[in-house]
Order: sequence, then structure tokens, then C-alpha cells
Amino acid sequence: MPPRGIWAVFAVRVHVKEIGKGKEAPVKLIVDTEASLSVIPKSTLRKIGVAPRWQRQFTLANGEKIERDVGIVIFRWNGYEGASEVIFGEKRDNPLLGALTLEALGLKVNPRKQKLEPIELLLLSAFSYQPSAFSIERVQRARFKVQRLRNATPTYPSLLKGEGKGGGVD
Repeated sequence: MPPRGIWAVFAVRVHVKEIGKGKEAPVKLIVDTEASLSVIPKSTLRKIGVAPRWQRQFTLANGEKIERDVGIVIFRWNGYEGASEVIFGEKRDNPLLGALTLEALGLKVNPRKQKLEPIELLLLSAFSYQPSAFSIERVQRARFKVQRLRNATPTYPSLLKGEGKGGGVD
């Protein structure tokens, strides 16, 4: 079972490539649904020709604010592909697979099995969707989980070295 306050911590190997170009690179990333964007080492992104498009400010788990270059790449994992923003990781940044990338790939995290699984993609119009008590409760539960996770500060280096649970690495 994952440590208290952490739902699932595991790594996966994905491929990234520049939009419109053939160069791609494999990269091992820690799955982190608390991270909005994915983080890939700057050297890997430059090697495949990805250029920064803008800078954004991010807040770390300890409250520190940092700025990072951001670009867009195609992510590929086990037949699933999707375009997503990516942070140009600095030396002290952990390589991460973030929530928006998972969504772009049409994947979710199964914390019990420590693996990625496909999700049902929905297209709901404003006319066909009415919030229910059930959906409001799910949002409230998710907010509570986020609050609990913000109080935990896990360390990930052993996952990138292939130690620990290997069930999530393909």
C-alpha cells in the first residue's frame, strides 16, 4: 500500500516527439496527478527539437514559486497518443507525467494496481448535463484528496532508478 497521503506513486516509460517532426525520445516519468503539466528534462526536449513557446509560473508543494519554459509535444504510451503542454525540466525537477497529459492521452491512474488505464471520453453539452448530488459529492471528495496530498511531500528518485514497485513501468 502507498504511504499515507499518497494514492499511487509509480513510473512509466512514454515517448515524446515534437509536433510535426519525426524525432522522438523515450523518457521514464513518475505519474503525478497532482502536477498539472508533465515535466521532461530540458536536454531531452532540445534533443528532439522542441522549443519553448512561453514561460509560466508554478507553485511547488512547499509553496515556493518558480518559473519554467513550457512547450507542446506529442506523448505516446501503449498505443495512446495525445498533445499536451510540457515543462522544460531543470536539473532539480523530477520528470513527471501530469494530470493534463493523462487526460490528453485518455488515461487514468489505477492506484491499487499502480498502472494506467483507459478512460471513457465524454462530450457533454451544457444542454444535456445537469449537476447531480452525486457529481457534486465527487468534486468535494476530490478537493479533500487534493488537500491531503498537498500536506504530503513524497520523494521520488528511487522510482526513476527502477527500484520499488515496477508494476507501472511498461
